[in-house]
Amino acid sequence: MRRNDFAKIFAFLLSFFVLSSVYGESQETELKSSLPTAKMGITSVAVDGQIYVLGGMTKQGQVSSDVNKYDTSTDKWTKEATMPTPRTMATAVAMNNKIYILGGRNSGGILDKVEIYDTKSRSWQAGKPLPSSRWYHMATVVNGKIYVIGGISGTGSSRRSLNKMEVYDPDNNAWSEGPPLPTSKQGGAAVSLGGKVYVIGGRTGAGDTGYATKTVDIYDPLKNSWSSGKEMPQTRTGIQSVVIKDKIYIIGGAAGGTATNSIDVHDPAAGTWSKAASMKRARTGHCVSSIGDRIYIIGGAIEMSAAGIIDSVEMLAIK
Repeated sequence: MRRNDFAKIFAFLLSFFVLSSVYGESQETELKSSLPTAKMGITSVAVDGQIYVLGGMTKQGQVSSDVNKYDTSTDKWTKEATMPTPRTMATAVAMNNKIYILGGRNSGGILDKVEIYDTKSRSWQAGKPLPSSRWYHMATVVNGKIYVIGGISGTGSSRRSLNKMEVYDPDNNAWSEGPPLPTSKQGGAAVSLGGKVYVIGGRTGAGDTGYATKTVDIYDPLKNSWSSGKEMPQTRTGIQSVVIKDKIYIIGGAAGGTATNSIDVHDPAAGTWSKAASMKRARTGHCVSSIGDRIYIIGGAIEMSAAGIIDSVEMLAIK
């Protein structure tokens, strides 16, 4: 894949997003030490009070294999062992001091590769590949199993949103297929809460004909079935999400066709959505992790150009 192919990828990822400053809210974010290299299409996890940021694409269109660790107590970044496979638009999850990075894409195409980083030994090993290659997908962990959901297969005019859900059991080193999403989608957010998987927002459809959604799909592993939750007030895609105090926070992405700096909160028990705060900068292609009651929002892009890729890091303390 040539460099101009990544220009097309960049245009696709940002074709739904333009810079937009939206409503100010009661809570404010605080700027933190910047990401060492401005990147979008990154993913992150929190392990032992540290945030690990993996992969992504730079302003020069290069797909990165870097792993940067952010110490929330010192507000400093350090570099960890690089990934064996550079990738962007992947997902990562953490279990038992290990980071699993799944799928994504690079100059070689769409990936089914799974790589596992031991944060104690600072070493990488190969994991069992995904049954389906995919990028711009969602993933989360429930009861010791990894759920990989949706995403994109193919490139260019063959690009398609997926409804597949694949489940990895690390104890048996085995993948299985779960019931499909009610609607194929990419670029949504997946979190676990109360032993269930919540898949929020995202974009559905094929190629350039897709559209953003506001749906909330809930998977119950005990019933092995999907149900619908309270929809978001507006369509949203390219989002990131975390759970704090049994509430789901949706950060950034695109709302109503434009990039947003909004942080919204969903209380599934009450069935409500409300505004939580605003970021200082609208962004998509970013990553988000939480430590305690603090949300860290990292990198991404704010406009439809390579110059729009940012290194900005913001923190929101949930009151």
